[in-house]
Amino acid sequence: MKTIVGNETDPEQKFLFQVTGTDAKTAGIDLTVSLSGNSELLIKDLPKGNYTVRELTEWSWRYTPDQQQIDVATNPRSTAEVSFRNQKTSDQWLSGDSWIRNIFQLLGK
Repeated sequence: MKTIVGNETDPEQKFLFQVTGTDAKTAGIDLTVSLSGNSELLIKDLPKGNYTVRELTEWSWRYTPDQQQIDVATNPRSTAEVSFRNQKTSDQWLSGDSWIRNIFQLLGK
């Protein structure tokens, strides 16, 4: 589950997560999934085992997550759930460091 808090949150903001297997049974599993805004995603048919779910913050740099990653164990009889909460910390798309002085000269007819 993904929750965004703060003023003027963008419901279309994309967030990327990496799901990686961390034990002998799940070692070959490495998934990247995308969520938009306040949404959730169910990944079905993962083998029983241990996983790390990590938010890829380079993509959504205007938001700060409450935690970078969560370790979780799956069980065939229940659903494992992780939840990330983000705070919007920047309203700017650019830092203001990028600027240029434009000089124009009017030419006669």
